[in-house]
Amino acid sequence: MATIAILGVLAFLASLQAKSGLATAIYTAPFVLLLAMTPIFKTTRSSGRAIAAAIGAAIPIAAFHCLFLHATWNYNGGGANMGLGLLFMLMPFIILIAMVAGWLLGGKSKNGSQTPD
Repeated sequence: MATIAILGVLAFLASLQAKSGLATAIYTAPFVLLLAMTPIFKTTRSSGRAIAAAIGAAIPIAAFHCLFLHATWNYNGGGANMGLGLLFMLMPFIILIAMVAGWLLGGKSKNGSQTPD
């Protein structure tokens, strides 16, 4: 579960750069949720799924943060970036979908079949 904690800390540090309490909540909530559920993940398969879900959450967070930084660094003095704002509003749903996909893909063995619990 150290992997989940490390990803959570990195997401928290990225949210500090965004200087927004909402960004902090959106960036770190998936990792706090997964860490709170660690007593449930007793089997190897479940812990692998939890790590895959954390990685699934980290990917859209990292992609959005890179897009946010790009928009910030290339600001030309115009109006607000409405597309970025709409994407930020959808981030909880995007992260949830990525976490579910990671959870489902994390339970597969090397040959692609489901491993028994």
